[in-house]
Amino acid sequence: LKDQLMRQINPLTITRPHVTVDALVQLSTYLTETGYSQLAFPVLLLQEYLTRPCILSQANLSCASSTSNLLVRLKLMELCCYLNLENGIAHHQGFLGNLGPNEDEIAKALIDEASQSGRKVCSRLTTSWLEIAERLIQLSQGTSARQYLELAERFGTGQLHQRRLLFAKAKLALVEGQYGLSRNFLAELSVSSTRVKLCEVVLVLIVVKA
Repeated sequence: LKDQLMRQINPLTITRPHVTVDALVQLSTYLTETGYSQLAFPVLLLQEYLTRPCILSQANLSCASSTSNLLVRLKLMELCCYLNLENGIAHHQGFLGNLGPNEDEIAKALIDEASQSGRKVCSRLTTSWLEIAERLIQLSQGTSARQYLELAERFGTGQLHQRRLLFAKAKLALVEGQYGLSRNFLAELSVSSTRVKLCEVVLVLIVVKA
């Protein structure tokens, strides 16, 4: 049924794909955070369709990539876990496949990084890599998460990005039982001037000190 509905969508009519996907991201996040998680499913499914790599070749949508699509699929599986939908979890696990970074997109990022016009694309990709790492950490997929963290560190810029990266490293170290390393990463964070949620930082500190 989902595929039948998706075939009715003409991606060629989407003139500003990045704006569309960004709006879908904000909408799905809002629905989830306000307690309407089930309503987030159709939003995420549309987002998953628009980010499929095959759509890039068919309609040349710039928002389509393996990285973006993996991120949406992780969100779908996370939502199924939250709603305790066992069949949904199994379904999306089957579609995840290889959790490692896409080598072609890494090569493209190296090219985009060197050009003024490609830096925005590279920035979007870096943000997606970091968010994938954060979600893989929650799933205790440390090996794959570390690969994305290394990419986010290599290509990422900006103070906020660096703080978010440090916090992700601290959580990964905590999940792996490296409490001393986690404390070291947290020590580098300036809680008073960061946008990382204070409650999350306090929770990590409590666990590390325990």
